[in-house]
Amino acid sequence: MFWAAFSSLPRRSGLIPLFGDPTSRRGGVSSRTIEELYRRILPTLLNSIDRNAIFQQDNAPVHTAYILECEIMEWPPYSPDLNPIENLWSLLKAEILKRHPELMHLPNNESTKDLLLETAQEAWEGLDIEIFKHLSETMPHRVADVIKYGGWHTSY
Repeated sequence: MFWAAFSSLPRRSGLIPLFGDPTSRRGGVSSRTIEELYRRILPTLLNSIDRNAIFQQDNAPVHTAYILECEIMEWPPYSPDLNPIENLWSLLKAEILKRHPELMHLPNNESTKDLLLETAQEAWEGLDIEIFKHLSETMPHRVADVIKYGGWHTSY
């Protein structure tokens, strides 16, 4: 799993791999993992963006850490259409597979994981910054569509 952020400036964070929390019940990424990430990364990120910005995070319970010193966007839990980073994850996956199609068939081991991490970082940095800007600019339309459709899925 990866974490990343971007803004309309346009600006993006690095692509940060998230590893499981061995103290969590299922050993996966937990709220503790996300909270540690936010405490480490977000102060720098928040200092580099507009103070009037609204932070949008995944609605998954592990992602809803309330340690931010900025406005957090509230949005319907059943409408992922508002989150433009989902578009970026699709673009990133396509770029990873374009660079290393063999990743689809490699065994699940440390060397494959290392190749995936390296390739994902390179692919993330290779995404054109204009994509981030464009996705940020779609937010007013996304919000309007979600309101129009009562919180249900939209064309995004």
